[in-house]
Amino acid sequence: AEVRAYVEASGHGAEAMAGVDEAYEGWKAFSATFSTDAAAMLTPQQMEPAYRAAISPLDELRDAQETLSDVLEETSVSLAADASSTADRGILLSVVATLVALAGFWMIGRRVLRSVDRMNTLQAEMARVNSMVDQSSLPTLFVSPELECLYMNDAGAAIWRRYESFMPVTVDKAIGTT
Repeated sequence: AEVRAYVEASGHGAEAMAGVDEAYEGWKAFSATFSTDAAAMLTPQQMEPAYRAAISPLDELRDAQETLSDVLEETSVSLAADASSTADRGILLSVVATLVALAGFWMIGRRVLRSVDRMNTLQAEMARVNSMVDQSSLPTLFVSPELECLYMNDAGAAIWRRYESFMPVTVDKAIGTT
């Protein structure tokens, strides 16, 4: 809140602050639509793109915050140079602006770290569930609504091989076909 108040009052970093706001809205929209149930259903082939999509809003928010920090730091350096000509008053303003920026980033950083921690926990849970499904003795087959085979564990492949003569494709070609 202090960083925003400073940016609005001074005009320094307004464009970078707008970038932070936009990235935060993107992260907020993603987190509102994220479903752990859906994530648990991901196949190993879908996990990497899903993970990249999940951390993308966080990366964008971090980049926007770093940009704002750089802009405010440049402003702070500029103010420090002006402060040397206007003595103590200018130095005090620079210190206050830096402290306000640091306080704001501390608050924002905590949120980002909590989100990253949550994402790491979800990723570990997804890996655990995928491992359980992969190693399960129960035949498991995931298909899309269009009946495209998305995933088959080893037990499912064994059953498929047993009845392969009745199937339209071999087990090796099953993934990705309808």
